[in-house]
Amino acid sequence: MANARLKDLFDRSIAKKLSLPESEELMDLIAAEENEEQVKELFKTSWDNFSATIPAFSNKKSEEILQRVLRRTQPAKTRSLWPKIIAAASILLVLSAGGYFILNKGISPSNSEEAAINIKPGKNRAILTLVNGKQIILTAAGNGKIAVQGNININKIADGEVAYNGAVAGNETPMFNTISTPRGGQYHITLADGTNVWLNASSSLKFPTTFNGKDRLVELSGEGYFEVAHNKAMPFRVKTPGQIVEVLGTHFNINSYQDESTTKTTLLEGSVKITHDNIEKLLVPGEQASVNAGLFDIVKKNTDEAVAWKNGYFRFVNTPLPIILRQFERWYDITIVYDKSLNDQYFSGKITRNADLSRVLKILEQGGVSFELKGRQLTVLSTNK
Repeated sequence: MANARLKDLFDRSIAKKLSLPESEELMDLIAAEENEEQVKELFKTSWDNFSATIPAFSNKKSEEILQRVLRRTQPAKTRSLWPKIIAAASILLVLSAGGYFILNKGISPSNSEEAAINIKPGKNRAILTLVNGKQIILTAAGNGKIAVQGNININKIADGEVAYNGAVAGNETPMFNTISTPRGGQYHITLADGTNVWLNASSSLKFPTTFNGKDRLVELSGEGYFEVAHNKAMPFRVKTPGQIVEVLGTHFNINSYQDESTTKTTLLEGSVKITHDNIEKLLVPGEQASVNAGLFDIVKKNTDEAVAWKNGYFRFVNTPLPIILRQFERWYDITIVYDKSLNDQYFSGKITRNADLSRVLKILEQGGVSFELKGRQLTVLSTNK
């Protein structure tokens, strides 16, 4: 007979809604022999639903993790589960609320783990630079009107959100402002035309306080997600090093960090025209353009991966380890040292950006990566893939 409590706790563990005591209870129910068939079915269903978005461990590593949990209540009992269920079990246990502490109960953390626990994820932080050079630390500013630029009021609406509002005079000379996020920061801004821009960590956007010319031109450094207000008479253009993206009204993401060799533009809705070295190409939804000094290419792309950061996740699909590490550097404000031999290591997975560094590293360790953390410098020691 099915255990209703087991199913309820299992479902809520996937939704990350378990307390630590409830996680302990779930582990005990999973380890109970009479629940074996139900556990198999729950894990199989979960694997079928989520295998495309969760990291894959080797069968050997997965079974080791699962047996560590089972041994808490059944020291002499082992189980033989088919490989996919074993993989699903280990992944769910690692990623579930409180899972990190349960899997390591009774084990003293290393110095690097203790240090990593103290490194928190990024949050809403940014600096707004006005046309006269005055800087406003948006994190410290209270809600309400924080500045005036011509006929435009600048309002902090909420934590992590600022908006430009007011009547726009047709002959008003635009003044340029810049919003910048540091490492470990992100922010959302609504421009005077109603366009919404989300900035990722270590990024900046230069923009006019009003749009009254032939086009709406902004300049991006780093990464930004745009939801552009439609205006057929005034195209919206985003300038980054090496390219210009032109739209009328659409949703798209641009990744153009200086430490990345390629600028990537991913289209979610509408259409955009990209110009690079006098070459123009059109994107349709679900496509990504890659631009660098010797490449201008368009490929089909899972858009969820490109905008995961905006939705609160790290999401990797066969992503090179160095690209993953650079994302961690920006979000956790750390320095990462690794050998070039790791350039050909690839990982897939989905991790919340709200997790402390310790949890993120623990998940990567299950994929065969080891680390050493001293202060805010993280050294990648090896991979066992």
